[in-house]
Amino acid sequence: MGRKEIVQKPVVKIFDDFSGAELPETTKPVRYDFNGRAYHLYLSEDSKRAVDTFIGDLTEGADEIVTGSRRKAPVIKAGHSLEDVRAWARQNGYDVSDNRRAPNSVIDAFNSAH
Repeated sequence: MGRKEIVQKPVVKIFDDFSGAELPETTKPVRYDFNGRAYHLYLSEDSKRAVDTFIGDLTEGADEIVTGSRRKAPVIKAGHSLEDVRAWARQNGYDVSDNRRAPNSVIDAFNSAH
């Protein structure tokens, strides 16, 4: 009779980060951003609703802080090039670079003038 090899098999258990209840092994984490950091939380659907409701109630009416620009760069009006914008800008007193994109305000002014 041959020797049987004993093999250990790890058991993975996932617990709800809100309720503490055990979750199915296939549960995917939900991403939450807080204080400039991203977190993955394992939540059931009920816990996710509870956390989202709590965060929604907490932030309702709060002042949102917007960092950076959310505005997309304007498109130069059809039939014109960046060189056209630069030439027009210089003729109209704007300071523009020879090798960089023109500022959004210059492109907006150019588009309004044409």
